[in-house]
Formats: sequence, C-alpha cells, structure tokens
Amino acid sequence: MADPRAGGGGGEDDGETILEGPIRHTMTLAESAACREAAPDVRLVPAGPQEPALFAAPRDGGTARYVLGRELGRGGAGRVVAALDREIGRVVAVKVLKAGTNADREEVRRFLEEARVAGQLEHPGIIPAYDLGALADGQPFYTMRVVEHRSLREVLAEPPPRREWPLARLCGVFVQVCRALSYAHARGVVHRDVKPDNILLGGHGEVYLTDWGIAKLLSREPVTPGSGGGERTAFAGTVAGTLLGTPGYMAPEQARGEGGIDHRVDLFALGAILYEVLTGRPAFDGTTALSIVLVALERDPEPPRALLPSCPLVLEDLCLRLLSKRAQDRPGSAEAAAQEVEGYLEGAKEKARRQEEAKRLVAAAGDPLECYGALGGERERLLVEARAALRDVAPHEPVEAKRLGWALEDRAQAAEAERAVALGEAVERLVSALSHDPDCREARERLADLHWSRAREARAERREAARVYNEALVRQYDDGRYARLLAADSGLSVTSTPPGALVLLHRLVERDRLLVPGEGISLGRAPLGEKRVEPGSYVLLLRHEGYAEARHPVLLGLGERREVNVRLRTAAEIGLGFVLVPGGRCAIGGDREAFDPLPPQEVDVPDFAIARFPVTFGEYLEFVNDLEGRDPAEAARRLPRIEEYGEKPVVRDDRGVWVPSY
Repeated sequence: MADPRAGGGGGEDDGETILEGPIRHTMTLAESAACREAAPDVRLVPAGPQEPALFAAPRDGGTARYVLGRELGRGGAGRVVAALDREIGRVVAVKVLKAGTNADREEVRRFLEEARVAGQLEHPGIIPAYDLGALADGQPFYTMRVVEHRSLREVLAEPPPRREWPLARLCGVFVQVCRALSYAHARGVVHRDVKPDNILLGGHGEVYLTDWGIAKLLSREPVTPGSGGGERTAFAGTVAGTLLGTPGYMAPEQARGEGGIDHRVDLFALGAILYEVLTGRPAFDGTTALSIVLVALERDPEPPRALLPSCPLVLEDLCLRLLSKRAQDRPGSAEAAAQEVEGYLEGAKEKARRQEEAKRLVAAAGDPLECYGALGGERERLLVEARAALRDVAPHEPVEAKRLGWALEDRAQAAEAERAVALGEAVERLVSALSHDPDCREARERLADLHWSRAREARAERREAARVYNEALVRQYDDGRYARLLAADSGLSVTSTPPGALVLLHRLVERDRLLVPGEGISLGRAPLGEKRVEPGSYVLLLRHEGYAEARHPVLLGLGERREVNVRLRTAAEIGLGFVLVPGGRCAIGGDREAFDPLPPQEVDVPDFAIARFPVTFGEYLEFVNDLEGRDPAEAARRLPRIEEYGEKPVVRDDRGVWVPSY
C-alpha cells in the first residue's frame, strides 16, 4: 500500500515504509514485494502518529473520487456508508468516524491505525482496505470491500435447530476465523475484540473477521530500562492496562488490564464463541457489564455436555481449554484450535476421543464392580451368622435374646442396599461407555459377565422373571463367549432300579396358577444315556410291571447335565393311600418373601412315602393311641392341646382311648 502521506503522487520516491525493528527503510513497491516473498514472517509494527490535516485536501484537487450513498451500518466509533468509486467504477464501503469533524485527536489516531492494520493484513478472512484519505471537510476515511452479510451474532440468535446452520457448518466458520487470527498473530497483531458481532458471513461462504479498532501490535524491539516494556499498542496513546474489549469475551488478564498480554487473549474469545456455537448460551452471563466481567474472572463455565449431552467430546475439550483462566493452559495457537475442529469434522479425532472416554468409564466401573462382589459375600456371611444366632431362640423369649441376630440381619440388609447402589453405578458407567463407543470390547465383556452372574443368582433363588431379564441382557452384550451356554440344550440321563422301566418326560406348564404336566414324550426304557432336552421344569414318569408308577421332578438349567436314578417300589411297600416320592436332589430356600428364609441350596433327599390326602384329626389320634401302648410319655407329649385357653381338644372315652372332645 502506498504511504497515504505521500498524497498519491507518482514521483521517484513513491514507495512504502516498513518498520523492521527500530530502523526505518524506504523501498520501491517492487523491492517491497520481493522482500515479502523472501521473508514472509515480517511482523507489523506501528507507524508514527498521523495528523488529520495531512488529508485535508482531496487527491484530485477538487473533484470528489467517491460519491457517498446510503449508510450500511455503524459501530462504537465509526459508521460505514456505501460509495461509488468513480475512478474504478465499483461500489465500495467507506468508513468514517461517527463523530465526524467533532472527533478529537485521539479518535482520529485510533481510526488511522485501524485502517493501516486492516490494510496490511491481506488474508481471505479479513476485509481488505483499498484506500485511505480525507473527505472534503477534512475528516479521515478509508475504503474497503462491500460485503453483503449477516453477523454470526444474528445466526446464533436463531433458536435451534438452525436448519441452515447446523453444527458442522458453524464449525467451518469457526475454523476460518481461527485461520484469520492465526495469520494476524503471525504478523504480530492481536485483535482483542473477537466476538460474534465482528464475524461477518457472506452469501457465498465468505467469513470475515472485522473491526480491528482496538487491535494491538506486538513490537519485536528489545525491552530496555525505562522503555515501559516491549509492547506497543496498535494506535498511539493507548496505555497498557486500559480496559478494552467486550465483557464475556475478554480473557481474565485482559479484563484485569495486565501488561504483557499476547495472542492468547484472542484464544479465550474463540473459546467463548465456540461455547455459544455448542450450547446456544453465553459462557459468562450477568445483568451488567461489570457482573459479566466478574463471572469470567471468578467462575468456570458449566461444561457444554451438562447443557447439551449430545455435544461432541472433542469440541467440549477444546472449548474448555480455550476458556482456561491461565493463558498458559490454553492451546498454543489459533491454528492449533483450527486443526482440532477440523479433526472433529473429519470424524477421526472425535472417534478417538470417544474411545478414550469409553475406556475411562470402563476403568471407573472397576471399583463399584469390586464393591458389588464383596458386598454380596458380606451379605451372605451376615445372614448365616444371623440364622445361627437366632436358631435356638424361641419366639417367646425376651427381645434381648434376639437383638444380636436382628442386628446381623439389619447389617445384611444394609449390605444388600449398598450392593444395589454399587451395581447401579457400575452398570451406568459401562452403558455410558457403550454410548460413546458401541464397539468397546471391555464394556461389553463386563456387562455380559455381570448379567450372567445375576441370571445364575436369580435361577438359584428361583426368581424366574429376573433370570429371563438378565439372560436377555447377556445376549445383548455377549461377544460370543456365552452364546453356547445360552443356546445349549440340557442333558438328562435316567437309570432305574430295577432296570427296564419305561420313561416318559412331561414339561410342566402353568394352568390356573398351577404347574401341571403337559404333553409327554417317551424317552425309551432305562437305563438311558444322555438325552438332549431344552432347559426348563419337567416331571419324569417311570412305569414298570409289578411296581407302582413313580414321578420324579427335574429342573434343568442352561447347559446343565442331570443324572437321575429312581428306585421303584411295590404297592405293598408304599402302603394303601400313600404315594412314593423318589429320592434325589432338591432345591430349597432362597424365598426372599418368606419369613426367616433359608439360604438357596440344593440337598439330597432320600425316598419317602407321603399320604395322598391330609391327615384327619381322628387318624392322628389313632397314631397317639398306638404310641401310648409303646411309650406313654411320648404319647402324652404329642397330645393336642390349646393351653392358653385352658381347653382340652381330646378326652378319653369309656374304653380309655383318646377321642375328640367335640
């Protein structure tokens, strides 16, 4: 850009002035272009203060080059109007001071520095400045490209879902702003007022970072005693420590007016913008400008995922790092932030971040899982001790004799409650891990193991609904380890004494709230080798000539193998009115709804015969009278009585035999 103080003349001294350190060089435009190509990292430093009187006369000696039109917009200190550039024949935007000829010297200096900063930052994301001069009345102006636009603030003000502005598109805008800042930072310019209002969005994908009015240039001059530090402001007269910026977007060090601020204040503002993009809310809010500044200084923003659980993890991480209170905790550069967001847009980084989060949650589930297992053992131990403490305590004994057992039962109940909490925490973390990474092998394995153990526990306690529920969850999470067990048939082997009994197998089905034998199949004659049978509840019917029919119940779990040996009895051995219950394995206990239940267990029960119908009172007295002839004391002990009412349910008749008293 030609030095505006040259008045646009084309003499041999026509060139541009570049400051490199403290030495001023003057070179031709061709030499300047060659220099930039050879040293693209030349940093911008401020030129000296300019007097508005230098621009008092139009360049063409009286004929106005720009014909001013309608106002396009206005900001804090300036306003922008459309104008026709008569020399080139295009419409440009002319920015002038809002105060006009009433602007003071400081306002003019700042305005001129803003124009020079914009003019020297040649980047697709920064609106270029075309010309710098003065109007006929002496007030300064500069021209730039007209952008048909809306601001990012207007877009973010729309309620979600923003159909034309999904998250991916807004992330693309964010990346372009980061790149514009990265370019400015590389040339020593800090914007200091990055916010959605200063991000303009064109109609064809253009993104511009505007309003460099309070930008700062960082000098590369060495700090010397008494120099006031190595910083120089982008406009003359700005004092280090002056509070400049917009509340809610100012970094803490910027809000405190600290000296020595650098490009990282712009990174903080990027974090505040990204927070609004992700959540639709400002990172820091308040009723006044001062309250917003104080909130930004003293409080951390609520994590975006707390407001929007679907927020991508990698973007939340970046946002919170950009908003770090300490400048050194923020990313190293705007370019680094752009690369993070591009990684999310490509999908690979978000996937890696989700996998990392899933592994963290699986590890976090380890403690509650360990606690769950330990509490299960503790509960069983306490129940065993409680049963032992109460075993020999009669119901009528004093409370003091029962307190120890009750205390153990209470501790067992508390352990069960803690166990349920630990189970809930473990399942929540493992399921959450799968929500981040559905293919997380560790989470699926632990959930399958957990629900398999729960299914086995429910089967042992005969809680059928819980067993079915947990086995279904095993199928959901299983990676193949339980497939064989879940699909496996059970095995049943049958022998009889004497051999040769015909064996019929009936599955038990529920009818009118009762389990009854369903349709049966013949397995052949015993002894029978292992037969494959679906898991479930069955009854075996064994028939043999000369022997009474025997019924033997069998419960077959998934993949379980059972060997059944039935000893057949003759009708004479069993007795009239009695039925045979063949011996075998029997599941008892585990009924949590029963009073003082036994623990779930399987025991071996020998053969026994039981009366087909309940014993009557008369039949019981026949037993007592028979016993009295052999053991009078034992018969007296077994006599029915209702002592608390003083009644005698039995009396002796004329023969001296016990009979009912009614």
